[in-house]
Amino acid sequence: MADSKDNLLEQAVTSYVTQLGEENVISNDAMKGDVQKKLKQMIIEEIENQIRLKYKSELLLEADQKAKENAKLYKINEFKAIMISGIIIAFLMGLGVNQLTDFITYLKTDTLSSSPAITTLIIAGVCISICVLLFIYNFIIEALKIIKKEGKGDPK
Repeated sequence: MADSKDNLLEQAVTSYVTQLGEENVISNDAMKGDVQKKLKQMIIEEIENQIRLKYKSELLLEADQKAKENAKLYKINEFKAIMISGIIIAFLMGLGVNQLTDFITYLKTDTLSSSPAITTLIIAGVCISICVLLFIYNFIIEALKIIKKEGKGDPK
């Protein structure tokens, strides 16, 4: 399709340049062929530049809108994934907390334990330590990702 448009443009310009030659705008017959070729080339380039300029802003705007749409869809999909992960993690954490509570209750009522308060504090301290270590681990992983992206020159 582009070839037929190029041929159509070339045919129109060739016809125009030939008309100019026939109207004796170019008087020297020896130079007529070279001048016609150069004139034809200049007219085609000018027409192509005008077309590019006319549609450039429209194409850029359209591409920008598509990019924004894709970014919105990506954010929505990421949000869905995060929500589903959050619900699953919350459910599993609830089950874990319930089991931990039962375990703490069992340790408190066990006859081997001398003080239920000390047992509770030790188990709570272990749980808090695990949570802090997981947080620090996640923080370090995210920091390393950011450092790697900056090292590659990627702004995102």
